[in-house]
Amino acid sequence: MRILLIEDDDRIADFVTRGLETEGYTIETARDGNEGLTMARGDYQVIILDLLLPERTGLDICESLRREHIHTPILMLTAQDTLPDKIQGFQVGADDYLTKPFAFEE
Repeated sequence: MRILLIEDDDRIADFVTRGLETEGYTIETARDGNEGLTMARGDYQVIILDLLLPERTGLDICESLRREHIHTPILMLTAQDTLPDKIQGFQVGADDYLTKPFAFEE
């Protein structure tokens, strides 16, 4: 399974990548919003998306993909942990929402 990780924090990107590769997944990483949006138009089974990114926000990326009828499942992985943040994520098209910090087993 190919997973796109859109995350600008090197520590988190490395942690998620190592954990998922150990489970047998193939991970590709984008480090900013513009690169992430471009890559997200590719053939991935899941997109893991941070919200606070350089160049373009995760909310904007998610909303853009859904407007383009790209239905790849999107997991938002973010420090934005309030109920309004979560609701906004789901309103723009996220399939799930996980807040940082998190345990990999989660």
